[in-house]
Amino acid sequence: MSRTPTRLPRKISADLAARGVKLSHSGATIGQDQECGGVNGRTRLIAMAVAIAMTCLPVSAQELRAFYTGNDLRSRCSDTSPYQAGLCMGFVTGIADAMGIAAVLGGRRACIPLAATEGQALDVVKRFLEQHPAEPQEEAVSLVAQALSEAFPCKQ
Repeated sequence: MSRTPTRLPRKISADLAARGVKLSHSGATIGQDQECGGVNGRTRLIAMAVAIAMTCLPVSAQELRAFYTGNDLRSRCSDTSPYQAGLCMGFVTGIADAMGIAAVLGGRRACIPLAATEGQALDVVKRFLEQHPAEPQEEAVSLVAQALSEAFPCKQ
C-alpha cells in the first residue's frame, strides 16, 4: 500500500492552525496509515475530520444528523464480522485521534497517553457502552468522547 498523503479540508486546516495545532508533514497533511482490521488511513482520517468539524460548528449547525447512534455503535462493536469490527475500530480511533488534536470534543477532553493502543481505546469504549445503555438516538460520538474522557482524564 502506498503512503500517499491526504490533505484535510482547508477550513479544518485553517481552524486547527488558528488553535495552534501543528500537524505532521507539510502544514495540514496527515499520511495514511497501513490497513488495520479492515480500516485504512483514509477511513480513519474521514472520521477524525468529521469529529473535528463538529467542534468547529455553531450549535445550530450541529443539529444535523449523526451517522451513528449509541445503539448503532454498540451493535457494530459487538458484531464479530471483520467488516463491522473494522467500522467500530475506525470510528473509535477516529474520535480518539480527533480528541488528541482538537483537545475538546462535545465539551469533553481526553489525555490519551502515547503508550495507549487502539485496542485499549476500543476496550474502554466497549466496556462503557455495556455499562451505560444509550438512549435510542443518543449520538455515538458523544458516548465515545465521554468514555475516553472518563478513562483518560486530563490533569488540571
